[in-house]
Parts: sequence; structure tokens; C-alpha cells
Amino acid sequence: MTKAKQLRPLTLSNRVLEKDGVPPSNGLSPFLTNGLLYRDGGFWSLCVDEVISDVVQGGSTLMQWIPARGVDTVQSNVAHLAWVGPDGFTGSQTYMEYLAGLADPGDCSYGPSDDWNGFEYTHQGYTVSRTSPTLTPMDWGERYCDRQPVLRVRGDSAGVNLSNDAEWALAKAGIGLENHLNWNIIYGDPTIAKYTYDGLDVIIQPGWVASKLIGPGQAVFSDPLVVNGVGLTTPTAILTTIKGMVRKIRARASQRGYQLTPNDSAIVMPTAIWTYIADAIALGLLMAVAPSTIQVNITPEGFQRERDRITQGFYGFGFIPVDGIPVPVIVEDTVGANVTLVGGAAGVTGDIFLLTRYFKGITILEHQYFNWNALGDYPAVDEVILQNGMLRTGWVTEANKCFYYYTEMNGRLLSTFQPLQGRINNVTVATILENENEAGNPGSQDWYAFDGQRGGQGVALVAGAQDA
Repeated sequence: MTKAKQLRPLTLSNRVLEKDGVPPSNGLSPFLTNGLLYRDGGFWSLCVDEVISDVVQGGSTLMQWIPARGVDTVQSNVAHLAWVGPDGFTGSQTYMEYLAGLADPGDCSYGPSDDWNGFEYTHQGYTVSRTSPTLTPMDWGERYCDRQPVLRVRGDSAGVNLSNDAEWALAKAGIGLENHLNWNIIYGDPTIAKYTYDGLDVIIQPGWVASKLIGPGQAVFSDPLVVNGVGLTTPTAILTTIKGMVRKIRARASQRGYQLTPNDSAIVMPTAIWTYIADAIALGLLMAVAPSTIQVNITPEGFQRERDRITQGFYGFGFIPVDGIPVPVIVEDTVGANVTLVGGAAGVTGDIFLLTRYFKGITILEHQYFNWNALGDYPAVDEVILQNGMLRTGWVTEANKCFYYYTEMNGRLLSTFQPLQGRINNVTVATILENENEAGNPGSQDWYAFDGQRGGQGVALVAGAQDA
């Protein structure tokens, strides 16, 4: 047996990896990044001279960007106040005309009186869990190169070996849960899929808040901005639409007394789409209307400098400048899919999300997870609470002979001010390669040979035949 090479860190994404167990300071929340067994999926493995596990996925940047906090209930009633205004003033006339039409106040009356739009809606958390493979006595205490890799941990427990079957099984359950949550944050839907909670694809939709209305009140001004992107046929058209939506969301915030900062919002899209939009920005195509007869003159050096500038910084992927204020970009390939365009050309179709997490210092988009520590003396002696109360882990014994490890959490994604969220549906760009969106489903066994199934659910769309 040859001497094993020294372990080296694996590049799991284009994010900056931490050094000496210290995470980079990039404004991301600590969600799924400070666990006992893993930080951002940081497992390295080596058996003899071969690296035998180089596709372990870490927590997605989007998952970490959205703030997270523990709660002590799986049911949440959300108070929603949309507006307060003069009673009977609808905007169909000027405010001056409205005031002129009011009756003269009497000796004991004031006016005009105010009306408001307020209501409550409910949002339930759902259980998400994962188990390891079932282990038998044949697995205990034996390690074979082709069956059980030696894993090293970085992060808070950097350098620790997973030295026995129990630790190895628990690590596999944890990695599986992390991969599952990376997918769930986009496509989770407990009405059709087990072990999921509502993801962005379900929540950032018109009518989502209204469908959960409880008690009196009417859900007015409770929908996100949604644009049908089918007709956007060029990166420049997509870019100008993004800019228009950013301006609209900023205007809504400004009219309520707050200027959104680069730390408050982000634009989420697949890598392939961001690549072509970045090219359009670097070429100077930032005018409000897509150019037709406008001649753009730029040197190759100028193009490269500008492209380098806008594809770096913030959360690792760059930013889109809108009216002098940058909006960070987060690349999330799960929201896109390889497609065949009309005529047989290759392309990528996906949704673009414009997300706001903070407004006036208030968190308006967040993960909420049930804090198992809130139960006091719970758990039982064969369970352990990890990740600041987010995960409970333990083992199940079968027939007094075999066992497997499990991890369990109860979570939900909550948006409490939908009008500051937005999305552009079914955006398509033509690409050079047929499989440019290769990492669309990193949790599948055919990750490297991604076949165009969007997030692992359904078949790819064909440009020109999408729905809004």
C-alpha cells in the first residue's frame, strides 16, 4: 500500500473557502454553517492515493443569505398592515378634490377619519428529516477503501476524523439533509412533496398570502411583483427588465421612508443567465430601453475591466449597478434548466428572483426553524441537539441488531412584506453549449450529466411554449 497523500481542500463552489476554520466575512447568515460535523459541506476524503469523494455539496449561498432564527412553535400567525389612509379616499380624484367634498366639521367633530388595511395570515412549519444507510454488525469497526471513506472535517471541528461507523453514518445523514435543504429553498411544496416546506417558487407568487388569510380583513397590497419573461429574447432585454423592477421595489420602499441598501436585497439567477447579462453590462448596454440603432464603442480592454468589476465582490458573484447603487447577484443554478430552443439551438431557461430580506432594520424574509432546546429537558438520552437547537439527531435500532442515524428539523420560509419581493418567470437565453447549466440538480447521481430537468421536477421547457 502506498503512502497516502496529504489531504487538500476541495473547491466545492466559487465562493471563498474559510482559512483555518474561520469563515469569510461576506454578510451571509450562519444558517447551516456552524455545525459540529460540517461547515458548508467541508468534507475532504482520501483513500490511498485517490480522492474518492469530490462532489459533496455545501450549503448554497442563497440558503445562507436569507436570515435564520429559532422559534418555539410550528404554527405562526403573521400580522400584516398594508396601509393607513383617509376614509373613502381611493385615488380616483386628487386629494384636494377629496377634501373639498367633505362635509364641514361640526363643533365636536374632526376629520377626515382614517381607514386601514390589516389582516392576519397563518404559516405552518413542516418536518424535514434524513437518515443514514442502515448499518449491520458487518459494518462495525471495519473500514474498507471502496466502502467507507476516511472523512476529515473542517470548520469548528477542523481536522477531526470520523473514526467509526456511527460518526460516518451521522455525517452522511447531515450531508443529505443539507443537500435537500438547498433544493427545498427553491422548490419545496408540502402539498405535493413529503419532507418539505414552502420554498421561494411557492411563496413568491400572487395570492400566496391571501390563500392563508385567517379572521377578518382583506389581503390588499400583499402580492410580489411578477413579470412574464417569455418575451425577453436578449440579455439586454432581461437586464433592462431587472432594472425596471429594482426601481419599482426601491420606489415602494422609499415611499415608506426607507432607502434599500446593497445589504438588504439580492438578485438570484442561474450562472448561465448571469454570464450573458454580465456581458451586456460590460458592453455598456445599461440604457433604460433596449438598444436598436445605438452604436456601442468599447475596446477589448475596457470590456474586460468592466466585466471583472461587476462580477466580483459582495457574495462572490458580483452585482448589477442600478442608478449608481449596486444590487448583489447570487448565482443559484437550481432555478434554471438546459433547454432546446425553437430551431434546435441550445439555451437555458430559468426564473430570476428579486429578493429583499431587510426593510428599515426589520427582517422581512427569513428561515424559521423550531428550536428543539425550547422543550427543556428534551431530547431523550439517545439524541443530541445540534446547530443551536435547529437539528436533533439520534439513532434507531432495528431487531436489536441493526441501526441507522437520523437528523430532523422543523422549518418554514416566511416573507412578511411581499410587495418588496419580485420574480421574472421563464427567462431564456441562447447558450453556446448544450449543457451549460450542468449543476442544475447537484443532489442527483447524474449531476455531471445534468439532463435539463428543472430542479429535478418535470421536463425542460421549450422556448416559445412557456406559461407565465
